[in-house]
Amino acid sequence: MLLARGDLPANVRLRLVEIIKERLLGARMVKGAIPPDRLERLMRDALDGAITRMGEEEEIAERSEYSRRLQLDNRINTRLLLHALINGRVLFFARCISLLAEIPATKVFGLLERGGRVTLNAMFAQCAMPQALRNLVVRLVIYARSADLHQDMSARHFIVTALIEELIIEHDGRIPDDLQQAFSYLDEQNIALARCAA
Repeated sequence: MLLARGDLPANVRLRLVEIIKERLLGARMVKGAIPPDRLERLMRDALDGAITRMGEEEEIAERSEYSRRLQLDNRINTRLLLHALINGRVLFFARCISLLAEIPATKVFGLLERGGRVTLNAMFAQCAMPQALRNLVVRLVIYARSADLHQDMSARHFIVTALIEELIIEHDGRIPDDLQQAFSYLDEQNIALARCAA
């Protein structure tokens, strides 16, 4: 299979994944078996997973061209950053933050490991994140320090559930506009993780 070929650049493999996603979304058999909203969510989540998995592999191999291409194509967004962090793809997450904030990746990684709330917030501010989103990502980073999110699905579920509960309590059930996308993503992940755990 083409996707398994190690000699293909990550950007080419990503394009193949996107083509597969488009074909599946257009296939009558698939469309007839899965409700449209659920199908779209499944495909979007699968694509996020592929992007972040390849990004982590590229960073482990010390190749940052893939992440740079994502940035140039304006594909590094809230959803992708949250997906990377929740799934323990920390090297890719750090590279994305490095590119957005224009800070060396080694410094970003150091701050992710040891930085306090104020310094993390300042770093995410350099990525042009709104304040409410910065606060959420800071919490997520601090939670992630005490768990192996790459391997431990129950830890992922616990952290996502805790974040959702905190947001609902803090905002009296009325999630602000600048957190809607992040909250929707967390809610989707919570349902998916609960299904996997069951």
